[in-house]
Amino acid sequence: MKRIAIAFLALAAIVFATVSCKDKFSTNGESTAISLILTFPIEDDDDIGTEIATVFGKFADHYEYNDDVDEAGFYYGTDPKLEDGSVVKKHMEDWWGEGEDTSKWKGFKANIYPLTANTVYYYRAYLIRNGQEELGAIMSFRTKPYSVTEVVVTPTTATIKLAAADKTVQLSATAYPEAASDRRITWASGNSSVAEVNENGLVTGKAEGVVYIYASSVQNPSVNDKCKVTVLPAPPEGAVDMGLPSGNYWYRYDLTATSEGTSGKFFSWAETSYKNPPFDSDHYPMGDAWDNFTKYNGHDHYSYIRPEDDAARVLLGGKWSVPKEAEWNELVSNCNITKTTGGFTLMAKNKGQDGVTHSLFFPYNGYYNGSDKKYDLDGEDYGSEQCFYWGNEVRYYTSGSEEYYKYGLCRRFYYDSGTAYSKNCNMVRWFGARIRPVYRVSD
Repeated sequence: MKRIAIAFLALAAIVFATVSCKDKFSTNGESTAISLILTFPIEDDDDIGTEIATVFGKFADHYEYNDDVDEAGFYYGTDPKLEDGSVVKKHMEDWWGEGEDTSKWKGFKANIYPLTANTVYYYRAYLIRNGQEELGAIMSFRTKPYSVTEVVVTPTTATIKLAAADKTVQLSATAYPEAASDRRITWASGNSSVAEVNENGLVTGKAEGVVYIYASSVQNPSVNDKCKVTVLPAPPEGAVDMGLPSGNYWYRYDLTATSEGTSGKFFSWAETSYKNPPFDSDHYPMGDAWDNFTKYNGHDHYSYIRPEDDAARVLLGGKWSVPKEAEWNELVSNCNITKTTGGFTLMAKNKGQDGVTHSLFFPYNGYYNGSDKKYDLDGEDYGSEQCFYWGNEVRYYTSGSEEYYKYGLCRRFYYDSGTAYSKNCNMVRWFGARIRPVYRVSD
């Protein structure tokens, strides 16, 4: 049996967060003296966690606690009067004092848990002696709110088309964890001249460019996420919007052509001026033999046509270019190809910014090898109903340990067994083929 006699003092309510046993809180209870117990508030340092809280109490000076017959502890809950069904009765779990000297023990303690974040809890000490219950004053504390640790923006990339009727995109953001007490979000644009965002995450395009839209936690501003928004320009003159995922536009005609149904002039690969036959090494300024090229030769590390050698860029200006392989692939995969009178029609699968489904026409024509127009390539000949267009990449073949950069990328359209096809192939650089420019919006 433990017995304690302590001078007429108070029931001191002290709550500790589990991460720091020195953290305290203040209460809203008034100092109240009863026959056995007195409670009073102490200083608050705003650091009450939610895992566990430890409450402490003291006995009056004239009372000797007998743990064989007496009972002490705490009531706690979220009801300010501690009268509803949320009230929990917690028996004291240990003594509170200094070392093993029972004469210095100051009272008792109990752990209460689990607790909800950002919640006011009320508690009071009780003592039962001889079947009679004595109660201390009702005290209170508020647990800390859960902090936001993550913000997730959806989608992470978006596109706005300035030529579209709706120049907006709606973003959403969610703060985590769900238990966080303040999950509000603030929005900001990295460049409001390109796109603005309102308080609800609605982004409005203003000018061509790329901008990041940020969503940040109000509770913890250092926690944020972002969406990359690309604002695409309206189609430039001569362009067709095929509704491509990249936002790129394609030229309506062959380069140098004046109408949709006419074929453009012929160019050698990476030359900026069209010419007439013959298309041979003697008339190709970048090289006069299979293994003798002054540019795009494997030593200058140029894999793509440089702007100064890009016929589309030089003749049309702006962001027009000879298409890369990926750009040819994107166009073809997002279109349905049909053989029509005089050529192939590529009908877009997606609508353009104007809400209309557009198409491109590629007139039949072969390519030039020397002074002769050809239709067979790589041992395949599908007749005169074919198209050959330059691509942007330089291609090479290997012989022994040597690499010979004699080819340029070529895109071939052909018809076989009742079906229209398109594929990439290699063509000797000084041969003559046509160019269908692409407008590269992210160039």
